[in-house]
Amino acid sequence: MTINTSEFEIGARGWLYRQWSGQFYPDDLPDEWRFSYYSNQFRTILVPAEFFCQSASQDIEDWAEYCDEEFRFYIECFSNTNWEHIKLKLACLNRHLSGIVIRSDKNSNTSPEAVKHLIGLALEMAPTYIDADVAGSIDIGDIPRLSNELGCVCEFEALQSDWVKPFKRSVVLISAASGQEPKQLRKMFDSFLSNDSLVVYSLFFAGSVPNIKDMETMQTIYTLWA
Repeated sequence: MTINTSEFEIGARGWLYRQWSGQFYPDDLPDEWRFSYYSNQFRTILVPAEFFCQSASQDIEDWAEYCDEEFRFYIECFSNTNWEHIKLKLACLNRHLSGIVIRSDKNSNTSPEAVKHLIGLALEMAPTYIDADVAGSIDIGDIPRLSNELGCVCEFEALQSDWVKPFKRSVVLISAASGQEPKQLRKMFDSFLSNDSLVVYSLFFAGSVPNIKDMETMQTIYTLWA
């Protein structure tokens, strides 16, 4: 399998982590400058649902202005998210909006009709990614027929599972909090190359505090490989 620079991207779920001060951000960097700093180092971001819902439209427009043409946003939402509340905010990102990531939580409306309706609304805005719980609310056989712009969300450990096979694109989350050896990260990267059922990957380091050093190492591995 061949992955080119448009088919593999590395980022984090969120960017405002005080633990990153000193090890990634300069200690004296104001919070309002941190996104600009982040976007100069990485090419994509997964914006957490709660943070996006609470952000003002002007702030979201500023994100799009502060990054360059190639930077891409993925926006997380839950299947009970008020779509009308976020639709205009999504539009503020314009060409920078690369994907909508629909996940399930305990308060989600998981009726097949509600899930399909939300997926349809999201697909009108951008390629859309769903997790296993959301997919489980509808007939798995319907998934490939809904749209070729529909992808899956999975933890790295589930990358080889059968449920991801109908998809051609995936948002992959790495939630490990502790740092990993470069050889472990290289092995992880090799596993993407060996999974020929997928052709597009968006890899986000997640967890309570994404490990910025692992992100930098993985980006170096990819840069050397590419």
